[in-house]
Amino acid sequence: MKQEFFRYQLGYAIELRSAYSLRLYQWAKRWQFTGKRLITVEELRTVIGAGELDEKGRVKKKVLPKYGEFHKLALRPAVKEINDMTDLRLSYVEQKAPGTKRVEALLFRIAASSRAERLLAPIPHDITATERVFFFYRRRNQPIPRRD
Repeated sequence: MKQEFFRYQLGYAIELRSAYSLRLYQWAKRWQFTGKRLITVEELRTVIGAGELDEKGRVKKKVLPKYGEFHKLALRPAVKEINDMTDLRLSYVEQKAPGTKRVEALLFRIAASSRAERLLAPIPHDITATERVFFFYRRRNQPIPRRD
């Protein structure tokens, strides 16, 4: 029996807010060693949980039935969140059916992020709560929220 394993830092997975992001991150980590991976839109829907399956593994219901909605509300935000908050850098190219505008598959490029070590850098224990907040936002290159 062939088994497939992948390993990832739990610290990255915990930071992801969206279930789509978490599932896409796990899928991408599984295929990171190849550098790129082609996946059909229907298979990707199943991978990230944007479709319900019946007992036989057939698609019973699509959560985001139109590709435009799926792309805008699930895929694009998930890729952005993964690129911003994990050790991976994802990009993709849509593969269209010949002579049509219909997207049939996506070719993902999967690479290690150059920011990976900084994102999981430990927070020093001898700093104040305010300094911890600044440290958290600074290591993620996010603007510090202002209170007015």
